[in-house]
Amino acid sequence: MAYGIDIGSSALKVVAVQRGMGGWRVTGAGRKRVPRFARPEEAKPGVAKLLWETMGGGERKRVGVVGLTGRDVNLQVITQPKTSPLNYRTLMRYEVEQRTTGGDSLYADWCTLREPDAYFPQYLAMVGVGKSGYVDERLATVSGARVEVRDAVPNAFALYALYRANYDIEGGAQLLLDVGAENIDMALVRGGKLIFARNVSTGSKAFDTNIAGLAGCPVEDAEAKKIQFGTLAPPREGEDPREEEVRPAMRTSAGQLVGVVNSSITFAKTQLQDRELAVDKVYVSGGGARLRGLVEYLASALKTEVEVLDPFRKVSAGAMESVPEFKELPSDMAVAMGLGILASSAPREGARLSIVPEVVRKRRNFMAGPLYLVFAGVVVFGALLVVTGKSLYDVRTQQNALNEFNAKNADIGRRIDELNRVEAEQREEVAKSQLLIGHTLAGRGTLDAVAKLRRTLPDGVNIRKVEFVDLSDRPRNPLPRRRVLFHMAGRGLVIGASPRSEKPGVIVVSLPPPSGTDRALEEFPANEVSDVRTWDAPSKGIQIEGEIDDNVKGGSGRALDAIKRELDDPSRGVSAEIPFQEASRDKPGWTVFRIVVRFE
Repeated sequence: MAYGIDIGSSALKVVAVQRGMGGWRVTGAGRKRVPRFARPEEAKPGVAKLLWETMGGGERKRVGVVGLTGRDVNLQVITQPKTSPLNYRTLMRYEVEQRTTGGDSLYADWCTLREPDAYFPQYLAMVGVGKSGYVDERLATVSGARVEVRDAVPNAFALYALYRANYDIEGGAQLLLDVGAENIDMALVRGGKLIFARNVSTGSKAFDTNIAGLAGCPVEDAEAKKIQFGTLAPPREGEDPREEEVRPAMRTSAGQLVGVVNSSITFAKTQLQDRELAVDKVYVSGGGARLRGLVEYLASALKTEVEVLDPFRKVSAGAMESVPEFKELPSDMAVAMGLGILASSAPREGARLSIVPEVVRKRRNFMAGPLYLVFAGVVVFGALLVVTGKSLYDVRTQQNALNEFNAKNADIGRRIDELNRVEAEQREEVAKSQLLIGHTLAGRGTLDAVAKLRRTLPDGVNIRKVEFVDLSDRPRNPLPRRRVLFHMAGRGLVIGASPRSEKPGVIVVSLPPPSGTDRALEEFPANEVSDVRTWDAPSKGIQIEGEIDDNVKGGSGRALDAIKRELDDPSRGVSAEIPFQEASRDKPGWTVFRIVVRFE
């Protein structure tokens, strides 16, 4: 049994979930209002005590997953070209490193939302970044209630996990919208897969603020008016006059909510590069979903079908039907229920972002490891039993075993021939992929070069233009363009650069060492290798044009040399040169320059 813990600004929601052969089952649930603390330092122990009481107290250790939301968590969709899994993981690690480099201490993670297929030829991934101060405080609060935190997940992913467990795959696109007090969490699903997620720092408290401004009362009184008299339904005959008093403020806030939803859909179209994206159905949850008339208002404003999300549509919750909080506020438990489902699932089952410190991630993976070891032990033990039985049978039936052996030898020969054919095809594919990767070096190198310029460019230097250039007709650097691939017995597949001047009977290959900046030359006897393939890698680069103040510290020449050294990276096949610099004709005291960066 595991716990999903949703700590909101106004309410604490907890759901205990157990996974069995028939699916998920709710064994406990609770919702408590978070009190207003007189001092900020009282908030963490106060919420921890409230959480401990909600789970029934006691000294028993529990495990759970906590939700993350608000302005301290940022989610961004990333598209990557179709490439090998290794290159894809390298690109995504680079994206994470780029977003965690800076002054603030950050935790980050990435996950794959969709792999390339016939309709979408790119990887669709998401990177999540959270401020360490916010995440550490949330983990410390939950740990203070004697809960071992297995994961910290954005609320939008909990919504998707809940939808995935309760609803069948639907046509079109569905928007999951959880309206909390101060935050709105969104998840966009298409074909049963998550394709976009976002959290916005606004919520149902905007209704309280507008009512307070209209009625001239404190926000606490405005919240009570909203709960008792607030409605978005059209005026009706015989209604309480106080409903009409707050209706203008309610409709103003609802219009702002619609604006947030529409702007988020537009933002999703931009990130997904899909102008034709349209939402076919909206599922609403959270405390804001209980506002009277909100579903009908959203359906009219968004011109689409809107429905309240049922967190327990396919989940067994019979044990909780007598709990008043559970029966009265089902939509309010959506995020907590989704977190509980994630807590009861495997770490990589479905789309998930784990925005946690590395020590929490390692502990969680270690706890999951023994299950796989036990399974592997059972498989090995079964295999040993099979091998032992077969050996005994062969001893008793030697002649039959000899015939089977001969038949197996013939089959193995056919398999070896098939493996040789597959291996040759593999070498052909590797050569093609290496050629294709050569075309992407300029893009990756450009990102590195721009990042270095932003980080190290001194004052007094203006960059006017950065453009891709073909350097095949220019003098080459020491790295050769020619590439070679072959197979050598005992060594396997060898891929490297081949100098133009080769020795007779010998293939000379320039191989990058495991570390360092110097490339090592190695000789292979031509009669000991097979399936030699050669090709010319593309010679790509970028040209940077700009101007530099002659009065820059150290002089313009020394500053340009420093920029060139910063851009040089021989270990990655990147070299920079300054083919042109002269005094500016338009700006006295300035020097115009051109830097060429080559990627090999």
